[in-house]
Amino acid sequence: MQRSSSLFFYAFFEVNLESEMKTPTQVAACDLSRPGCLDYLLFAAASAWVIAVTLSIHTLAWLTDQILLVSSIYLPWFAWLLISWAHAALLALPIIPLAIFVRTPRFRTAYRAWSLCIAFAALVALARVFSASQLQPSSLAFAVLALIGAGALAAFARKRNHLMARDGGATFAALIAAPIIAAPMIAFGAFGSIFDTLLTLLAGVALGAFAGVLLSAFLFQPLAADDSKPTTFFGGFAAGVALTILAAAFGAPGAQLLLLAVLPPLGFLIAGIARRAGAERVALPIAALVGLVAAAPLMFFDPVELALVLGLESSGETLSWAMRAAAL
Repeated sequence: MQRSSSLFFYAFFEVNLESEMKTPTQVAACDLSRPGCLDYLLFAAASAWVIAVTLSIHTLAWLTDQILLVSSIYLPWFAWLLISWAHAALLALPIIPLAIFVRTPRFRTAYRAWSLCIAFAALVALARVFSASQLQPSSLAFAVLALIGAGALAAFARKRNHLMARDGGATFAALIAAPIIAAPMIAFGAFGSIFDTLLTLLAGVALGAFAGVLLSAFLFQPLAADDSKPTTFFGGFAAGVALTILAAAFGAPGAQLLLLAVLPPLGFLIAGIARRAGAERVALPIAALVGLVAAAPLMFFDPVELALVLGLESSGETLSWAMRAAAL
């Protein structure tokens, strides 16, 4: 009896000891994957920096442009290009170092996704050499540059063995949701010429293609592989910040303000789709959702008609309707 008790105690102690003991490598991995207070503080500060810098630069730059326009003073053709590059540089100051040095997987993933958005912003800034009145060449330039960025990012994703499978159900749901979300733009806006409409639609779809590859391969897939299992809220918030950068980078001067109102809130919806369909299956649904929602303000509101000088002459009707539609 005593021998049996001793054997039982030994077996129980050995099993528990093995379950609790971890190698130094396993312990280090657990410590790295577990976020601390400093990680959350840095993430909050970085998020606030991105949002504040983005909104302040583009709002103040557009207002300055409009005030000068009222006085018949025109910005040089390269002004918005430099403004966009300055915006990208200011965002890169904290985000790039955080993407390099932060070791906690979920936060490193978010910073790296935002860094890719900043690189995209610097690329498509080249299209802002065209003024708001040059809608067709501007839309074509944005579409071409965005497709180049999406193609390069897709090749990079394949090189890093990221999967991008199809999900017909999620894509169909995105196609149904997009017109509903864009309904205020459709109700309060109006089509331009056939070429304006087609080129702005192409530009929106190209932006969606980049967002689909980025958020699927470089945000939601790494988050899904994280042992600490980040919440859907975290993924949605990180996606919303990424969409903030993309929205500010895209469109003729003035159009980015409407995109800033409609794209960032999609982050939480996209995170929900990724959680339900699987991170490797959401590239196409994200592309469809972001592309069509982004195309709506580009197609239905001409940036020239948002000018303050026209608003003052017509009681601000077009600008007012555009802001109402974006707010809804």
